[in-house]
Amino acid sequence: IIRRLALGGMGVIYLARNEGAAGFIRPVVVKRIIPEKMSSSSVTQGFAREARILSNLRHPGIVGILDFREEDGAYLMVLEYVHGFDLGRWQRYAINHRGQLPVDLVIHVTLAMLDALHYAHTLVGPDGVPLDIVHRDISPSNLLIDVDGPIKLTDFGIARMQASSDEFRTEEGKIRGKFHYLAPELFGRTEPSACTDVFSAGVMLHELLAGSNEFRTEDVQATVARVL
Repeated sequence: IIRRLALGGMGVIYLARNEGAAGFIRPVVVKRIIPEKMSSSSVTQGFAREARILSNLRHPGIVGILDFREEDGAYLMVLEYVHGFDLGRWQRYAINHRGQLPVDLVIHVTLAMLDALHYAHTLVGPDGVPLDIVHRDISPSNLLIDVDGPIKLTDFGIARMQASSDEFRTEEGKIRGKFHYLAPELFGRTEPSACTDVFSAGVMLHELLAGSNEFRTEDVQATVARVL
């Protein structure tokens, strides 16, 4: 472990170094559950679910998982390192120093994200059965842009995958994701789908072009009302 990169409500992310034989070194990201949440079965199950979903995804536009293990009674993920920043941070930098992001760049980034989403939405398992993976949290903060150009979709923490059991499904009636990016039908308890991911991508595209999210407010009920 080199240093902490981010702390969320459920997990903490570290920059780390993977060391091997003959001087082999490469940067990686380690994600693990914060100690206060380790006793929560729903959190640990969700963390393991994310790892299993990521294990099916092998696409240049999706941050890959390198390892998943248990250490000191807690799960941790080792993820591909992206040397750059999330799209939200790039946007704030551009607004503060250069004005809005260039339209052609916004379109390029959005198309790259849609390509990664299409892969996840249409992926089939080894048995030929569609996995129907839905990200459920499309937003600028979950799209990483490497300083050398590659664009990577990340954070499948609340993603779901169609399976024979309910293992990959969240509690019935529970709305997950950032409300100001969600499709309106989700507030009517419609199941998340590829369509709701694409709607969120459209909201994100509009925000990047216009400079603000028209649905975002300080009040949750007001935000939902605007979306509806």
